[in-house]
Amino acid sequence: LGLEVGDEVTVQGPKTTYGSTVELVDVTVIKINKSLIKVDSVENEVLPVEGGEFIAYLTCKGQGVSVEIPEDAESWLSISSIQSEGTSAVVKFKATANAGGGRETTITFHTTDGTKDYTSQTTLSQAGAIIDASIAEFLAAEVSTIPYRLAGVITNISDASTGKLTIRDFSDEVYVYKIVDFATSGLKVGDIITIVGTRSAFNESPQVSGAVLES
Repeated sequence: LGLEVGDEVTVQGPKTTYGSTVELVDVTVIKINKSLIKVDSVENEVLPVEGGEFIAYLTCKGQGVSVEIPEDAESWLSISSIQSEGTSAVVKFKATANAGGGRETTITFHTTDGTKDYTSQTTLSQAGAIIDASIAEFLAAEVSTIPYRLAGVITNISDASTGKLTIRDFSDEVYVYKIVDFATSGLKVGDIITIVGTRSAFNESPQVSGAVLES
């Protein structure tokens, strides 16, 4: 059918559920309204801590291109230029240096045929500085993708093949859900380690995820 992100479709079919997800199955497509704008590709979709330029290449068959940057990203992301030629458009963005944790935003591109609005989206992320924290400070933080550096003594290893363990420092202790390449690290209970990972939770219980061993 040649369907693409941004296309508007009308379908019909029986309703069912998969777990908690409501689904339509065995659908028949009744109507397709092709979007007049789409993101073909992007350049530098993951920017470094120091910032830089993000470029989106678009196909636009509508009347011009407008760009929507979410309010929470306006302080660090701005449009530097929009260039259009025929149905091709290039939009360049400038991101400032990032002194905090990793951040991400979704940019929306709009066009119109004179009566109807058409949109397409792309995601941009930027690496963040690593935050040095005590375990107590880590536990008090919100769940996020911000990287934290933690140091502590290994008090328990529940899975030596994947690095599921508990570490403690002067302030508190925390469960670490897997450490990259732990099986070959030779670590044992009593060792003092430094790791970098993110604040996550399982059944509302705080834990470290995506941990990488530094020392």
